[in-house]
Amino acid sequence: MGTLVCFSTGVEAQVLRDTGAPLANTKSAPTPIQYPDDYFFNLQPLGAGLGRSLANYGVYINGRTFNNAVEQPSGGVRKGTFYEGYTLLGVDLDMNRIAGIHGGALHFYVNDMNGINYFKYSGALYPFNRVWSYNAASRLNEFSYEQRLFDDRVDVRVGRLPPGPEFDFSSTYCRIVTGFCAVPAPYAYAKGYPAYNTASWAGVLQVKLTNAYYVNAGVYENEPALATVNHYGWPGEDWSSDKARGAVFPVQFGYRTSYTNDLYPKSYDIGFFYNTGDYTDSLYNTQGKILAFSGGTPQLDHGNSGLWAQGEQVLWRPDPTNDRGLSAFGGVNIATSGQNNIRDTFSGGLSVKGLFEARPHDTINFAAMYMALNDEFVDAQNDKLLAHKINGSMASSEAFAEVNYQLALAPGTYFQPFFDYIWHPDEVGLATPNPTVTHAVFVGAAISVAFPEALGLPRLARFGS
Repeated sequence: MGTLVCFSTGVEAQVLRDTGAPLANTKSAPTPIQYPDDYFFNLQPLGAGLGRSLANYGVYINGRTFNNAVEQPSGGVRKGTFYEGYTLLGVDLDMNRIAGIHGGALHFYVNDMNGINYFKYSGALYPFNRVWSYNAASRLNEFSYEQRLFDDRVDVRVGRLPPGPEFDFSSTYCRIVTGFCAVPAPYAYAKGYPAYNTASWAGVLQVKLTNAYYVNAGVYENEPALATVNHYGWPGEDWSSDKARGAVFPVQFGYRTSYTNDLYPKSYDIGFFYNTGDYTDSLYNTQGKILAFSGGTPQLDHGNSGLWAQGEQVLWRPDPTNDRGLSAFGGVNIATSGQNNIRDTFSGGLSVKGLFEARPHDTINFAAMYMALNDEFVDAQNDKLLAHKINGSMASSEAFAEVNYQLALAPGTYFQPFFDYIWHPDEVGLATPNPTVTHAVFVGAAISVAFPEALGLPRLARFGS
């Protein structure tokens, strides 16, 4: 889904957020494939020739897969082992080579999700993992047209779009398995438009103000049906405007540098969104009575908004000729209106790439997140306890931490063991919360593959990368 922070680990960031459109760069030919020798194996020669041939005709094959096996040995609502998997496959078409339209590109992606969601084991909905197979299915992920304008300083993307990294995104988040899904949990759940695994009608504008400063703005259809019915973005009744419940307007202003112009690359941004749509209230029914005691249909709340600020900075580089080094990242999300279940969130972490000189593409990653829950949501959870005559109370906050090691097996191919600890699972949606569930522990391992990097396929260059 979109623009990458420039000093990210190229391959790795794209492995986790390819659902956005790589934007056409028609000024240069595909970059020659280099065959590295510091991996365990290398599959790039298998696809390099085919990829170059297709690129000569303006066709770029794109995709990725991410699969993880997880064990919950302690805490949560259910112990055991489970699996989740996500695969994306699509094509980017350079319309300059195909039809002579300078800066134009068409993008078509489909995906498949399978397995069991973390929530069924942890009882924690908000610290989700990158697959987030809440409803396992195949989906249309994107069908869009993009156009660069004004000497490639402006880019417009319209069509059926997933949310992209143009808003509240850091490339380093993609090194974390749980809690971010490339955007922080509070933004993912409060923004009102679809998750990354499906798409709604939308338009996104990106403008380079200077080589370092930029502004992004967008409008997304708020379409709750995408999360509740089984067509998941494929052409059907959800493509008509009568399914829209409002619109979401995000804006982000940022500054970023890269290894080409900064010894210690950095990225900082601040953003805001407003959602005109409606969503169900956690505490009251349509008669204004407490749901836990009176039942009935949840009341609809209208409109919500929030702001975010985040930063990412390379702190140390042992060798200025490569991208090995230590990076720090952090962010805050603040709800400014509405009744979001998550009120405020603070997150941060560290990432070390190439700690061992012999393993320059491996990363060691740590992240933590603290979520202050909405008072109304906490009251609703405690009312459920009272209604069921259960002693105790639910926590007013939730937190998690993760440490992982991302082992580069081959170009674009990673093996990633990880350990997660969740404090006070939120137990969202459970008819009878359990106040004795104070934590959840996950131990697992993931395999991820970015098909272009793994098979030596060229990519269509991304705007702003």
